[in-house]
Amino acid sequence: MKSVEPEVYLLAKPQLDYDEVARYLREVGGESWLERLDRGDLDSHLNDPQNLAEFAGRLCYRSWEPGLNPNVTRVRTDQTEYLQNILASLHGSVLEHVSFSFALHNVSRVCCYDSDTEVLTDRGWVPWPKIEGDETFATLNPVTRELEYQQATEVFHADYDGPMYRVASEQVDLLVTPNHRMWIRRFDTQAARRGEQDFQVEFAEDILHKRVQYQKSAVWQGHTPERVEIPATTRSYVRSDTGTEVERDYEGASFPTLPFARFLGYFIAEGSINGHQIVIAQNRGPMLEKIRATIEEMGLKAYVPETGHGTVRTSCVALRDFLAVLGHCHEKYVPEMVHGWGPEAIAEFLDAMVEGDGTEHKTSGHRVIYTVSPQLADDLQVLAIKAGLSANVRVDDRVGLERVLPSGQRFNNLRACYVVSLLTKRLTPLVNTGRKVPSRYWNEDGYNDRIEQYTGQIHCVKVPNGLLWVRRNGKPVVSGNTHELIRHRPGVAISQESLRFVRLDELPFWFPEWAQEDAELMEKATALLEQMEQFQGWMAGHFGLDAEGVPFKEKKHRTSFMRRFAPEGVATGLVWTANVRTLRHTLEARTAEGAEEEIRLLFNKIGEVLKAEAPALFGDYEVVDGAWTPRWRKV
Repeated sequence: MKSVEPEVYLLAKPQLDYDEVARYLREVGGESWLERLDRGDLDSHLNDPQNLAEFAGRLCYRSWEPGLNPNVTRVRTDQTEYLQNILASLHGSVLEHVSFSFALHNVSRVCCYDSDTEVLTDRGWVPWPKIEGDETFATLNPVTRELEYQQATEVFHADYDGPMYRVASEQVDLLVTPNHRMWIRRFDTQAARRGEQDFQVEFAEDILHKRVQYQKSAVWQGHTPERVEIPATTRSYVRSDTGTEVERDYEGASFPTLPFARFLGYFIAEGSINGHQIVIAQNRGPMLEKIRATIEEMGLKAYVPETGHGTVRTSCVALRDFLAVLGHCHEKYVPEMVHGWGPEAIAEFLDAMVEGDGTEHKTSGHRVIYTVSPQLADDLQVLAIKAGLSANVRVDDRVGLERVLPSGQRFNNLRACYVVSLLTKRLTPLVNTGRKVPSRYWNEDGYNDRIEQYTGQIHCVKVPNGLLWVRRNGKPVVSGNTHELIRHRPGVAISQESLRFVRLDELPFWFPEWAQEDAELMEKATALLEQMEQFQGWMAGHFGLDAEGVPFKEKKHRTSFMRRFAPEGVATGLVWTANVRTLRHTLEARTAEGAEEEIRLLFNKIGEVLKAEAPALFGDYEVVDGAWTPRWRKV
């Protein structure tokens, strides 16, 4: 284990070809600008970044000298004054021509979704703009493929104006930044043809127009108790003889879990409370008898009236009160206990929901559940994933539509219907299929994906597993979370050391000063890192990676596996290029008080370099306690 310090190296900056500049200026009549440069009248006559920014600005307005543009009768000759006016007038586009490239060395490996995407949390599906950070997020373990709930270590919300990667198909809908981390499986590789291709993380821009598969299901452990315990309840009523209020306690109830799961599905689909009775409506026939048998299997008495529409009735005060809070038709939801059950019990519940309030296609077996409760639709979708299936939700909004039954009765739709389509087969859907049959999801080029412009907010969180459950337009899918330093912004290019190819023979790690001062922490952290480092060496020997003749493909495969046993904070390197407009925004955002401390340290160093290299473009920043605040924002 080697303790390191994050470092910043300026690799490249603009360099003007003054012969070509002079040739252009002679063509447009702007020689006087270059003459001032040659005389040294410009304070920064050797500062190509500032000269390029001024050149771009003067070209926009043809303001090389008065009169070239009839609207311009005088021009600023002082470069610092001119560039400050560019900043003050928010003419940021001219700054996009000026880029700096940095090598960021010994930085940890710490991409985002649009505002219409939702993320799955312990509170259900939540739109990204409403994420506060205290939620527990549904993640996918990339090794076990299990759905696991984890706390986020960081939350990101930011304004964005630039390109986005959109993919839309019957089963997938995402809109993310071009270098968002996507969880996909390549379809056209040799490994795929052998049936050996696995899911992996790739940047969105690298899979444009490629045939790839997404993941819509997961392994869920959960816990199914042998019996479900319904708590005791208390009733209050007023005695008719005395007029006094009296409370009466009723014992709780206990039911075997699987019959209860079926019963609960029937009740949420077709049940209601009538006084003290629990009522489930169903047409007379085998299904009605199945509901009766389920209630009796729970240990309760079931009563089916001989007249009227088919119903099954039962009584249990504790169960009645438990069910009464599950809401009316448009407010129904699934009680929390069901979300913690194992797949078998959840499947029993879903089967009953389909039998009670759904349909099953006679030939394909495709199953659909209908509800007017958006919360119930969301719950069913999550439960489908936990049952080893998946589900899409669409809205059938026919509010106001009048229907006439054969009997002459008239009905008006008062609420939208939510259609939950359960998926048992298309759990790893393919996009950009290349089929000859047209699809309504194809764009004009015949693909499911494209790059498009986007202006709005982008959002993400950072979780230990690195993979999140998200959905857009009712279609859930697994996708990556953020790598903070690598988040895409307009005017940015990034090349990072790839741990799929670079084998770790040591684990460089940065410790902030406060950590270095904690002797006990340093002792335990160092011991842990050294143990992980030794394991890296052991794996290399175990796999025989240094033996003669081992093909690079095999080394890459094993190295990609070995990186999973390295800490996320392992120090690596990257090349980061950004134009001045982006740098001004990023410099403020990444040095703000709430920014992550390593990122803050790096961008303070970047800021010092930029201020020295282009003082006219970065001299307006005020630095207080490490926070860089510009005089002119939104340039």
